[in-house]
Amino acid sequence: MQITDLPLLQPDHLSVRVNDAQKLHRLFTEVLGLPVSWPLECLTFATFSWVSVGNTNIEFWQASNNSDLPLDGKPLIPFVHGMAVDCDNVAQTVAQLGDIGFACTPAMTFGTSAADGLQVDACTKAQLLEISAPMCQVFLCHWHREGLIFPWKEKLSTAERRVNEKRAFSASGGGTLGILGLAEIRMRVPDIQRTARGWDLASRRMAKGGYFWDLGNSIVLSMHEGASHMMTALLFRVQSLEKAKDALNERGLLGEHTTDEAQILPEAVEGLDFRLVQ
Repeated sequence: MQITDLPLLQPDHLSVRVNDAQKLHRLFTEVLGLPVSWPLECLTFATFSWVSVGNTNIEFWQASNNSDLPLDGKPLIPFVHGMAVDCDNVAQTVAQLGDIGFACTPAMTFGTSAADGLQVDACTKAQLLEISAPMCQVFLCHWHREGLIFPWKEKLSTAERRVNEKRAFSASGGGTLGILGLAEIRMRVPDIQRTARGWDLASRRMAKGGYFWDLGNSIVLSMHEGASHMMTALLFRVQSLEKAKDALNERGLLGEHTTDEAQILPEAVEGLDFRLVQ
């Protein structure tokens, strides 16, 4: 079987585990003025929504049960729990990675009911085990055009859906902070050399210098060594850092800041580390 590059076009979405999804949804949509890409849903298993940040989506996920997390992980909520990367053919990519000794979970397809009551494929996923951990799950993700899942009723491909999201984001002007998109995902790992080898192997590309990987669409992954394997911070690029600081300060949302970065007040985002850069 021929080995091809993994289509890491960009993270399709990042999943953030929170205690109050509705609070974060209101902050990012009503206060910060960012467009909704998946309206807030309150279901038996979770309350969740997606917010567009221009070049990807941030999912706020409040699970009804956190038993899937390690016992010592529960006090860490909220945290960035997952990153889904684009993949046109999940099963084929899993097989290709298996051929080079990279462990993944089997491709699993989730179905939904169409208007005529028949089951259709909605989404296919597989976790990349070599670069994942219980508190940091990285997985391949492919949305099927025929999968009529809420709220995407138009039978759109991922590329077509993104056109609509970018149009809505452009109309928002990046919200009150003038966000241009996600710039960097900061990750902490216990064994940086081992995890770095995993990322090199999975992406079939070398780091861009040091422990940095270009994930596509102007998003960078940076890695440093630490006690646990987690995504620790999300950095968003803005049109003007000074104007963004003023906007945060006016709303009582300005946290620690320097000439190069400004943090959204952690208390306003349940303790998460969200930063702005220019």
